[in-house]
Amino acid sequence: MERAEFLDILFLAKHMAAADGELHPMEKKVLFALFKAVGVNNAELEAIKQKVSLEEAILGLQSEEAKQILIDVLVLVASADNIFEDEEQEYITKVMHRLGMDPETHPYFASEEGLDLEEVRSSVRLIINNLKDLA
Repeated sequence: MERAEFLDILFLAKHMAAADGELHPMEKKVLFALFKAVGVNNAELEAIKQKVSLEEAILGLQSEEAKQILIDVLVLVASADNIFEDEEQEYITKVMHRLGMDPETHPYFASEEGLDLEEVRSSVRLIINNLKDLA
C-alpha cells in the first residue's frame, strides 16, 4: 500500500470523527492512536489538514488492501464513543458504496442494528497492528 493511501485513509477517518457534528474525546484519542501507529510526520499532518476533497481521497485508494483498511479504520473511529450515530452510518455506507463494497455483506455490519460494536471492539488490536505492519 502506498503512503499516500495511508494519508487519505487518515483524512477520511478525521472527517468520520466529525460526521455527527462533534468530536468526542474518545474519537480524538482513537485518531491520535491511528496517526501515531502510522507514524505521521509534521509535513504529512499538514498535508492532511490542507486536504479538502472527500472524493479525491476516496479515489486515491487504489489497492483493495487500502479500501479494506479504510473501512476498518472508519468503524474503529465510529465506535470509539460506543454510539453508532445515524450520520456515522450514513458516512460509512456512502464510502463503502463509492468503493464498490456492500455493507450488508461486511462482517462489521452483520447485526440487524447496523454496526456490530462487539465485533469492532474484538478487532481493535488487529486493526491497529495491521496499520503498524503496513506503514
